[in-house]
Amino acid sequence: MVGVFLVRRGFASEKVKGGKLVQVRVEVDEDVVKNVRITGDFFLHPEEVLEEIEESLVGVGVFEQEETILERLKRVIKEREAILVGFSAEGLVRVFKEAVSSCLQSGE
Repeated sequence: MVGVFLVRRGFASEKVKGGKLVQVRVEVDEDVVKNVRITGDFFLHPEEVLEEIEESLVGVGVFEQEETILERLKRVIKEREAILVGFSAEGLVRVFKEAVSSCLQSGE
């Protein structure tokens, strides 16, 4: 018998403190984030750190606490000496959690 996998998709968008738009799209399967895409009109230096931040969020459980997710992000930011302009790690975590919640509510 073949298992049925239900990938749910979520999206959230917010003008965060600092005035920049942050958008997060997620795909969740079996209550684990499988894919993350972060876009917006913010700035991040070096730019390639964005991909590493997205990768750091893959594997997060849907019921993971914001503090734990924030630690993941801050670790990547610190290791790569990244500079966030127009948004913060805290704001990004908030939008990420909203995206995850939206896919749970939609039942997609």
